[in-house]
Amino acid sequence: MIPQKVNLDYEKDLVIEHFKRMDKEDLRLRFGYQITDFMLEKYINESWYKPHNQWFCVFESPEKVIATVHVSFNDGEAEMGCTVEEDYRNMGLGSALFRRGATWVGTYGVRKIYMHCLSENEAIQKIAKKNSMTVVTIGQGEKEAQITLPYVDFTAPYRDAAYDRFAVFDTMCRNQRWVYERIFNLER
Repeated sequence: MIPQKVNLDYEKDLVIEHFKRMDKEDLRLRFGYQITDFMLEKYINESWYKPHNQWFCVFESPEKVIATVHVSFNDGEAEMGCTVEEDYRNMGLGSALFRRGATWVGTYGVRKIYMHCLSENEAIQKIAKKNSMTVVTIGQGEKEAQITLPYVDFTAPYRDAAYDRFAVFDTMCRNQRWVYERIFNLER
């Protein structure tokens, strides 16, 4: 499953549904505090249309987002926040989302990428270490994973475009399978 750029209104609604399916503890680990549905919707709605913000998602079907990363950058630094639904963990989706986001910010010449997380959020720390990020303690109960890329990657725009093409192809194949399963009542 290849992470896909999303920016349409119906996709925003699917991202909101994804977050609402998440366990409250998982959301606390993602945001660093308990978050209400109202706060969640406000966060997604406000970040959806901001410049230098992009959402990437992995879809299980045309109607269901199972993993997402929000990437935001300013002044040459990018921040990422990632979620993967419990049934889809340990499949490499978090790392795939991180790499997809890193390629996207690379098209803008961004070299420093970081992710904030709580000290007990082992999943994000694992993704960070797998992608050569340094994890440092920044405060009581908080850590930050960071990486500074050694150079501006001039191939990033081409890789970004290739990711987009592969994601569209992957999505088309999975959507076709999803339609056939419904037409012919196939069991999974």
